Amino acid sequence: MIPFALSLLLAAQAAPAARADRSEIGCNYCHSQEATAAADGIHRRSGIDCLACHGGDGRETGDAARAHDGDFRPLTSPQEAVLACGECHADPARMAHYGLKTDQLNLYRTSSHGSALFEEGAEDVATCLTCHGVHRILPVSDPRSQAFKPRLTRTCMGCHSDRERMSRHGIETTAPEDYAGSVHGRLLLEEGNLASPGCVDCHGSHGAAPPRVEAVEMVCGHCHTPERTQFRRSPHYQASLRGEMEECTSCHSNHAVDDLDSSELTAADGLCTVCHPDPESRARMVARRISEDLDRLQANILEVEEEVEQAARRGLFLRDHEGFVEELKSIRRSSAPVSHASSVEVLDEVVQRGNGMVHKTRRRLEVLAHRFRDLRIFAVVFTFVSLLLVGLMLAYRREL
Repeated sequence: MIPFALSLLLAAQAAPAARADRSEIGCNYCHSQEATAAADGIHRRSGIDCLACHGGDGRETGDAARAHDGDFRPLTSPQEAVLACGECHADPARMAHYGLKTDQLNLYRTSSHGSALFEEGAEDVATCLTCHGVHRILPVSDPRSQAFKPRLTRTCMGCHSDRERMSRHGIETTAPEDYAGSVHGRLLLEEGNLASPGCVDCHGSHGAAPPRVEAVEMVCGHCHTPERTQFRRSPHYQASLRGEMEECTSCHSNHAVDDLDSSELTAADGLCTVCHPDPESRARMVARRISEDLDRLQANILEVEEEVEQAARRGLFLRDHEGFVEELKSIRRSSAPVSHASSVEVLDEVVQRGNGMVHKTRRRLEVLAHRFRDLRIFAVVFTFVSLLLVGLMLAYRREL
């Protein structure tokens, strides 16, 4: 029930045990369903009872009017609920015991949700209860928690795909569907990869707001640091400073981010053609060169990785083959972001380093293969000589 929505939201450090006992006797008498949900929550396990959020008299079991008398507050409005959460969660003295931040309420007030709630009086926006739940509040790291990353992302998607609700705020409803089909959405929602960004990773949680155009690259750059570094070496970066394009979203979109490969650089209808339609332009020639050289380098590295693995299976390596493979994989991973530099000079640096490692590894394989061949020859000769000696000894014994 909404009047008891916050009975477990507040982590009040000094809630007396006696009050918890009284609320168990009184509140549970009428509100057993809420009590059952609360019993599994982090607040109840920390000694935070119904009275900490709602007040009232927990000793009363038969008279609701008296139980709800005095300092009782039903917390029926979203504003009241959020402020009630903030009484504890914005209190440094109370939160110090749990090591929790105390800026959530201030951040929420600055967010799109908070400003709509407190400044415009809109009550259909996300609040603490929307994301964290009501009575059964669990830590965000708990997979059962409503605020666990994949669950929270689905909560955001549920609201932002509601056309009627979003129309009241002038917000498009395409983002949830776009995100669900993106490489980020598939990794998080279908594969359960928690390293993939959800809504709050880009927009923030308590201070949720759309990133400004000039800040999008910083948001993307938190995860895609090599790509951002290479982009800043490209002519596209200067174009973005002039306002002619956006740093990341012009090519990758914002929510519908796909897992692109080098074919986009050369395809007749690829991304590059949007701004560079002339197939004979210098930009398209650079794109083709980048695509071809990177594909060739990647193929060479994959080929030599397989050669190293085969050599290991044949017994050529004892301890160092994993180091070779990891170094090759590292070069292969670091070569992928080079396309963001849109520069032949930068490309040549990476290709030379990669090909150098490929050549070095193959030379090492040749040396080890020769040693292995010599060992096999020695083993054959040694076995032959040993058998010959044994035969001679047996013949000698028979003559005796």
